[in-house]
Amino acid sequence: MSDVDEELERARRALEHWRDYPVDADPRRLVLTGETVLVGAGFASNDAKQAFLAGEFAAAADVPDEVLRALARHHGKLHGHALRITGAERVSATFDTDRGPRQLPAWRVRIDGVDGPVSVLDPEIARDAAGPEGIDGITGTDMRARLGADERTMILEFLGSPPQYTDYPRAVVLESPAAVTVIPVPHELLEGDRLLYGQQREVTARLRDPLGARVAVDYRSGCPITVDAAPAPQHATAREQTAIPGCGLLSGTHQTRAPRTPATLPALVQCVDGYQL
Repeated sequence: MSDVDEELERARRALEHWRDYPVDADPRRLVLTGETVLVGAGFASNDAKQAFLAGEFAAAADVPDEVLRALARHHGKLHGHALRITGAERVSATFDTDRGPRQLPAWRVRIDGVDGPVSVLDPEIARDAAGPEGIDGITGTDMRARLGADERTMILEFLGSPPQYTDYPRAVVLESPAAVTVIPVPHELLEGDRLLYGQQREVTARLRDPLGARVAVDYRSGCPITVDAAPAPQHATAREQTAIPGCGLLSGTHQTRAPRTPATLPALVQCVDGYQL
């Protein structure tokens, strides 16, 4: 199996991972792309950091069991003292989702040895959300995307080979009723030895159907990626509208949002630069 075939096969697995995502749900099901436990300022010592990562806590305050379990999601072995939780209160905090940062219900937890409060996503919200895990339990991605006003043009940002070594002139797009993924296609500009490092790159792709409520995912891991929507179009005011001579119409455009689920979308669509293969 060639490298290209392997990438396509993994991309299909990434889409299959999201097969059961309820794309028609209203309101749309939350998709997380980042951590559900956020540490603000850091740790007082390396020992405190290791204890936190190992999930070693001793509650000296009234903290819900589900919040404690969320904090202790890492199961490690620690030789030392557990970190003491001194307080917890309900708040709202900003968490990363596939449609950008969102203010969500959370718990603010104060822990000895941690500089500043720790924000824990409300366990009920986390339980009902999708993500951030992909296939094989992988979490995290270097990808992000920008969606055009037409909801079909997608600019994928990713960590790739530097521009002096590699160009990315096009992309392969795979789509399913629940998810889409974009595979940058490299064109090597230099043969032979090169320095091994990554650089932020981007490639433009065109979806066959509007993204709608579907999830954009990393083709390598199936992890959801954040998609930044284009700014909403500014509708012309009565003062700004001008008559077009000879046709009796007003200048400007009117945009209608596409259906949440494309009615004509087949089970799997594979495109290159927007054209179905």
